[in-house]
Amino acid sequence: MGTTIWSPLAGGILTGKYNDGNIPEGSRVELMYKTGGHLSKRADQYFAEDNKKKVSGILTQLGEIAKEAGFTQAQLALAWSIATKDTSTAILGFSRLSQIDENLGAINLLEKWTPELEKKVNECLGNCPVLETDWRTWATPLPRRLR
Repeated sequence: MGTTIWSPLAGGILTGKYNDGNIPEGSRVELMYKTGGHLSKRADQYFAEDNKKKVSGILTQLGEIAKEAGFTQAQLALAWSIATKDTSTAILGFSRLSQIDENLGAINLLEKWTPELEKKVNECLGNCPVLETDWRTWATPLPRRLR
């Protein structure tokens, strides 16, 4: 069984252009707010005043991890998405041709992926699912990404 990753860059949010918490003119998030309804509620998950500081901190830290590894933040996010054995495919979207080559550069990072890099990203995100008990062994298992 595998997983298909849809929008591994979270509609561009993981590319680095929103790290400062601001919404660039002409960006997808700006369009979400202009459209309103459920799209603006989705954008609020990241950019509402009570969420912006936390999200900006996480995004900035991801950018620093990517820079340390010698890659872009988008490449880091894509490599992380496909580094787990549970991922079968990731669906990428592009609004400019230049994004194709840059995003495919994630393959180079994937070839260098290490448990240490995995740990840094997971600690930054702080959203790794926790399994309380493996009912076959009655033990607390490692998260799937770390097995």
